[in-house]
Amino acid sequence: MEEVALHRSLCPHTSIITFYDSDIVKRPGPILPELWIVMELSEAPTLANYINIRMAVKQPFTIREVYEISHVVVGVIAHMHSQSPPVSHWDIKAENFLFEDSQNLKLCDFGSASRLYYEPQNALHVSIAEAELGERMTLLYRPPRVTGSLVTAAGRHEVRYMEPGGFDLFTDFL
Repeated sequence: MEEVALHRSLCPHTSIITFYDSDIVKRPGPILPELWIVMELSEAPTLANYINIRMAVKQPFTIREVYEISHVVVGVIAHMHSQSPPVSHWDIKAENFLFEDSQNLKLCDFGSASRLYYEPQNALHVSIAEAELGERMTLLYRPPRVTGSLVTAAGRHEVRYMEPGGFDLFTDFL
């Protein structure tokens, strides 16, 4: 239910998929109840699909395109971090940005989002925080500061997404 509460609290925003409603659906038999979420439909590709299409046709990104995409990513992260308390998405990656149309990107998938803040004081705290983050973050997109040697993690990692996971997707093809 944290996913629902956080997604609802962040809407409306021009760069976040609109949340409409949710419900717990109980089916007959031993199947556990399911959380169903109703949100804005996006039939356009994800940012990851778009990047792959551009790579396949060898069409480099312009500096303006890189700027516009980066502006949306950083802007939506700033919106989440401006909440009180701040919201961390924990899974910022190109696959979680959907095109609303040919121009507008929107962030989706708040299943890993939380208001948790980690400031481990010893090795045990680091292990506990790393285990929690391991469940929330996609390994490929973890910034180096979070992978292996966690000192403090509270949202700042999301801006650093542009370092290891995102920005190099663009710069290789400029």
